[in-house]
Amino acid sequence: MHITDVGIWIIRMPWPELTIGDKSTNPPPFLPQSRYFVRPENGCLYAGDLESVVVEVRTDQGISGWGEAQSPIGATATASLIQEVVVPQILGQDPLDREVIWDNLGRSMATRGHFTGVYRDAVAAVDIALWDLVGHALNVPVATLLGGIRRTRLEAYVSGVPGSTASRRTERARDLMEAQGFRHFKLALGYGVSEDVDEVRMMRDAVGNRVGLYVDAHWHYTATEAIRLGSALDALHVGFLEAPVPTENEEAFIRVGENTQIPLAVGEEFRSVRQHYRLLATGLVGVLQPDVGRCGITGCQEIVHLAKLFGIPVAPHVGVGLGIYVAAALQLAAALPQFYLMECDPDPGLILANQLLETPLVIDHGAYLLPDGPGLGVTVNRECLPSPFSGTEEYQERSGVGDLKR
Repeated sequence: MHITDVGIWIIRMPWPELTIGDKSTNPPPFLPQSRYFVRPENGCLYAGDLESVVVEVRTDQGISGWGEAQSPIGATATASLIQEVVVPQILGQDPLDREVIWDNLGRSMATRGHFTGVYRDAVAAVDIALWDLVGHALNVPVATLLGGIRRTRLEAYVSGVPGSTASRRTERARDLMEAQGFRHFKLALGYGVSEDVDEVRMMRDAVGNRVGLYVDAHWHYTATEAIRLGSALDALHVGFLEAPVPTENEEAFIRVGENTQIPLAVGEEFRSVRQHYRLLATGLVGVLQPDVGRCGITGCQEIVHLAKLFGIPVAPHVGVGLGIYVAAALQLAAALPQFYLMECDPDPGLILANQLLETPLVIDHGAYLLPDGPGLGVTVNRECLPSPFSGTEEYQERSGVGDLKR
């Protein structure tokens, strides 16, 4: 069996409601000639649409596999890298040699500095597709290929409770508890230490002490501010503090970890095993959050083995993406020896993600159900796919390419 070709699609879907951390009904304006805007609290670029890059790796035996990159910004760049750099390296290769392919793809661009970033996202999409393909070829789930299915129910936390005010977010959390059985919630913070603490206290009072609360500071704070925040949140029994300081400031992360008791959650923005090792080697990581759409299944497998050696639980990061991406994260989580929780955006994230699938992913009483079937366990609805990506220049000239068919 060998790889014959790769299909590539860029998918863009407008978010039902565009807000900044769900705390503003008046988000900043889009940048010129784009659907992107900058969130003022952390300076990060965000999109007015759900953007994703989907691939299908095909073989001479008629067996194929689907993959997806975590590509919320600049999807065209990711698709171009897949087409121009990744695909030529894998044509004619045996998909069963997926780890060999992974190593070769990584090595081929490492000396040019591409051991992280968009190139690795492109590699991740193809890597996921290879695991899906091999699962179909052997008629087993990806979790079985990863060592075995340890769980078929994956308890989840709601990531970023929606609502434009603290009281509305509190009300929404209670609704999700009653209607869908969620017992874990992560709040989007980073609006000032005092305001953040007040919000968590309000939420804790509303949901009680038996509900898990977690927070994401979105890389907003200085080390001094994060220490103040972490100390106050620890007293409110918060399960972890995610992204307390800017990504590149390793010294600040170490300082926060050495001066607070609250577990620190990190990892979503990193791609390489070495980056994750440097984090774990500090001895200050409380929860590791690798992203399968950035690290691939092969990379995540290497990362979680490291986490196991360090005795650190893993909560796979699940950001902006569609059903292929989410399913890959679920397969990874099902095989994890040190699973913590799954990240989940039930509305609108999962609703949009399911539009690409023939059978939707299911949440039951606050837990994802592992999809049943070989590979990733999901089937792509080809009728929902836009026209295939066929090159940057042609893509820019054609109107409407990338819009998901309704």
